[in-house]
Amino acid sequence: MSTPLPKKTKEVYLVLREYAAKNECVAYSVIANEVGLANRGVSLPLYYIWGFCQGLEIPHLSAIAVNKNTGLPGPGYPVDEQELKDIQRGVFAYPWPEDLLSLLSGRGRGLGFSPGVTRG
Repeated sequence: MSTPLPKKTKEVYLVLREYAAKNECVAYSVIANEVGLANRGVSLPLYYIWGFCQGLEIPHLSAIAVNKNTGLPGPGYPVDEQELKDIQRGVFAYPWPEDLLSLLSGRGRGLGFSPGVTRG
């Protein structure tokens, strides 16, 4: 049985892809505004995208989504600041396809994470 994508995940991916192509981080509030979600509403799509990247062993695209005041991901992001910078460099260098999520839609359970489990 396939797991549906959280609301606006494809749109969030496209915003992240756009900023990655410009070698820029993007604030949660900017993502939320561009896709029509509340700021907190971007957390589940970002987590889902992180899970795809983790399962595929590619740079974590969600690492470029940051708090506008700190310039860092939220406190639940599982790496220290130096590792984050390394991941972000990998994100900027990676050739992100436009259709990544359409290829993977519904395959979350097979990628080493469960989208229903929250970060700790």
